[in-house]
Amino acid sequence: MTEGLLFFAKLFIITTMRPYISEELCKRCGECVDSCPYEVFEDVDGKVVVKSPEDCIECTACVECCPERAISMGD
Repeated sequence: MTEGLLFFAKLFIITTMRPYISEELCKRCGECVDSCPYEVFEDVDGKVVVKSPEDCIECTACVECCPERAISMGD
């Protein structure tokens, strides 16, 4: 028995949805880069790209924070 120790199970979510950025709508403000807790987005030479789509858990923080509504979720 392990007295005094707490164990927390990490929740893994497998999703099929991925974030997409509309190049026509994106103004490269970087809000999605700053708001994503899983670092799915990256600013590369002034262009925001989806760096790690497989890390997305569909929390939609990026969709909600984008002032231009340039981000959508799809499969």
